[in-house]
Amino acid sequence: MKHVFHIIQEFQNYSAEHHLIQPEDRILAAVSGGVDSVVLFDLLFKIKAEFNLSLKMIHLNHLIRGEESNRDAAFVRELARKYEVEAIFEKRDAPDYRRRNKLSLEEAAREIRYQFYEDLIQRTGFNKVALGHQQNDQVETILENFLRGTGIRGLGGIPVKRGPFIRPLLWASREDLVRYAQEEGLQFREDSSNRDTAYRRNRIRHELLPYLKEHFNPQIVNSINRLGIIFAETETFLSQVTFETAEACILEQNHSKIILDIHRFSDYFNIVKKYILRDLLKKMGVSDSYLTFEKYRALLDLAQERRNGRRVMVSPDVEVLLDHSGLVIRKYPDQPDVSIRIKFGLRYTLPGSGLVFRIQVSENPSRFRQFSNDPNVEWIDFERIKGRELRLRNWCKGDRFVPLGMKDFKKISDFLIDGKIPFHKRKEILVLTADEDIVWVCGYRLDDRFKVTEAAKKGVKLILQKIRSRNAR
Repeated sequence: MKHVFHIIQEFQNYSAEHHLIQPEDRILAAVSGGVDSVVLFDLLFKIKAEFNLSLKMIHLNHLIRGEESNRDAAFVRELARKYEVEAIFEKRDAPDYRRRNKLSLEEAAREIRYQFYEDLIQRTGFNKVALGHQQNDQVETILENFLRGTGIRGLGGIPVKRGPFIRPLLWASREDLVRYAQEEGLQFREDSSNRDTAYRRNRIRHELLPYLKEHFNPQIVNSINRLGIIFAETETFLSQVTFETAEACILEQNHSKIILDIHRFSDYFNIVKKYILRDLLKKMGVSDSYLTFEKYRALLDLAQERRNGRRVMVSPDVEVLLDHSGLVIRKYPDQPDVSIRIKFGLRYTLPGSGLVFRIQVSENPSRFRQFSNDPNVEWIDFERIKGRELRLRNWCKGDRFVPLGMKDFKKISDFLIDGKIPFHKRKEILVLTADEDIVWVCGYRLDDRFKVTEAAKKGVKLILQKIRSRNAR
């Protein structure tokens, strides 16, 4: 019984140290029927009254092991009856999910398992999911990540806490839990697939770890666990540094674009740069699978070489572009196609841009002959566009106009280059046309042919402005 008391104390101490369990928590305990999950639930049940916990068992059948999986579910159902707690059972087809998503069976099973957990949190209103990972699982995860060539986060292994998921047994060895189960008279199931060395994880468990223990270090489990703790602490530190430094680098951000100050960004150590990029790319929806060592190296080279216009496609829909003094992370394409026929007196909201366009006629010369300092407001001569179709659209390669103050045509692409307009803004620029003629490169330059002259009797006001927030004062 001394061992049982020790396990209970360690469980409570570890949970308190990492703030895993709080009074009034509503915890879904994932119970497969194996020794880890059976002991986990028994320990949670022992502190249930002290913490006034709400507990439910949850069990997922992955449809991998046929009748054996059905027997596991029946075992968990009987276990829930003994503890007099509610249990939730569900089946999800891991082999089918694997085929549809081109994953390994292990990856597919893991993904549908966590989808199951997250779905239950939404459905039940419970706030935590307790998982039975223990010390040996941690070591196997760290070794597997090491063999894949992982980074710091991977060498930190399984996190003690991530969102609603808690792992109160990461301190305990498998031997500790088996002994506890035996002394408390707890029955548990053995998963036959855990012995199948066709799975990489099982080869680590049954072949690599015993070899390392016998030939290199009898305390290899403890040693690798300590290593994992060191890397997990390093990951926590770097994540905090990244949060603080990234904010100092950001010049502009919205749902489809983040611009970093290249000079500030370049002042940091490479490891901090990588963490900044990782966090910001994840904000843009880029999954970890795209963020390889080679991809990070290409991104750091991009920032270091400072070759304007150079870009790296990070994923099928996200690119990083060097644009003058900015490192631009953007979804591609980030600007919807615009082609809108314009009529007088109407207000046009432009899709995805947060802009509105308006056009108004005035017969008051004192108004339309007055110069505006606002680049998003221009006046043109009504007679120059009378009877012509007005259209607001994206500018195209080959578009030409006569910039105000000049006599000759100039390609818009050359105008933007000469004006040193950043690459990431060029795709967003719109033009107003009258039939085939460009009237205005919106926000940048009017065409000289449409300017207001002394002879003008009517003026037309062109307005392109940001949509005002309802909360703006």
